[in-house]
Amino acid sequence: MRRALHENIYNLPNSLTFSRLIAAPVIGYLIVQDQHLAALSLFVYAGVTDLVDGWIARKWNLQTVVGTVIDPMADKTLMTVVTVALALKGTLPGTCDGLIRA
Repeated sequence: MRRALHENIYNLPNSLTFSRLIAAPVIGYLIVQDQHLAALSLFVYAGVTDLVDGWIARKWNLQTVVGTVIDPMADKTLMTVVTVALALKGTLPGTCDGLIRA
């Protein structure tokens, strides 16, 4: 008889990662609304939690399948939202703009 695999996805590393996923559109909104200090503060929070969640997961053996999926998703979402917000504001450097449009 096979046992069903079950892992606890409700842990600190996954919560930090999920908060980064939620923060991404807020950062984009803040950029578009010219709230640069608030956007930068939240972006720094996202960067720190990106480092900390992986460290905690490895240190305390809290790695989950969900975490391996949502962590890169949160990173890509954040970078996409920031890029689009900067492009909408016209503040994306020309070389980056050309690479993205190619």
